[in-house]
Amino acid sequence: MNKRLLGLTSSAFIFAAALTGCTISSGDSSFSFSVSKGDDKTVSDKSADTAKDKKSDKKADKGALPDIKDYTGSYTCNGYGSWGGDKYPNCETIQNDLEKDPMTISDDGTLHFHGGDYRLVPEGTKDDAEIFSIEGISFDFDQYPYYNITDKDSEGVVYFVKETQHMTVNDVDCPYETYKVCLTAKDDTSSSAYISFSKD
Repeated sequence: MNKRLLGLTSSAFIFAAALTGCTISSGDSSFSFSVSKGDDKTVSDKSADTAKDKKSDKKADKGALPDIKDYTGSYTCNGYGSWGGDKYPNCETIQNDLEKDPMTISDDGTLHFHGGDYRLVPEGTKDDAEIFSIEGISFDFDQYPYYNITDKDSEGVVYFVKETQHMTVNDVDCPYETYKVCLTAKDDTSSSAYISFSKD
């Protein structure tokens, strides 16, 4: 059985606890979280089937391309998620390493992440998300956020995204932003792991 991980810092844990009984949405997506006792933790995403049902041959409208200048600076890691199994890197190790070598984005669009430098390529805006792929990665914008890697030899960092999500508290919409570096593994066309950040 693949070990599934969901890592949270103390602040992210408190925030996640606040979401109990709340609705989280991003565009048409609807997410539900369940955490079991012991070591195995699961993340379920109910929207995959809905997204596949809505798929058509029509290309997605990329909207306005995001501007990298809005993202320059340093970031603090506040959690991770991985449901891709052992073929994916250990996200807890990455999170610990980022404390010594934080993630940054420079003015020229270079993402410095976990000891490597990656050139960000603006892809577009979709479902309240601004998406940058990694130069040299075969990223399929139309398939975001599912099965968006077309080259099975791709591995590691594949895209960076800012997501504007919505939490309803006492019938009041409370939008919030998350930043994620998404990862894939060789022979996988999805990106089944991410490291999440807040902007400094």
